[in-house]
Amino acid sequence: MTQPAFPSLTPHVSEQHWFSVDKPCDDELELTTMEREHQQWLTSIAEKDKDLIPIGKTAAENFEDEEEDEEDDDNDDDESESNEEDDEELDAEMNYDQDAEMFH
Repeated sequence: MTQPAFPSLTPHVSEQHWFSVDKPCDDELELTTMEREHQQWLTSIAEKDKDLIPIGKTAAENFEDEEEDEEDDDNDDDESESNEEDDEELDAEMNYDQDAEMFH
């Protein structure tokens, strides 16, 4: 048999490369998977070194600071109420004289 002088450039009828290009994919599933991986990555960053002791402090000092912060949070309400009472007393004591000269 003799070979033709020029090859045939037409694809075979059952060429697999033509049919496997557009494989069906679920975009929503891929997006959900990517979002879950990203959220896990962010969580791992937040949790990574949260228990490290700052430079220059001992473990006991760091623990004491956390306790003081909690106590301060509990006392914030009491301080704000007393400050409001002091402000009301000062306002009552001030004399608002509209005829008085303003200092320039």
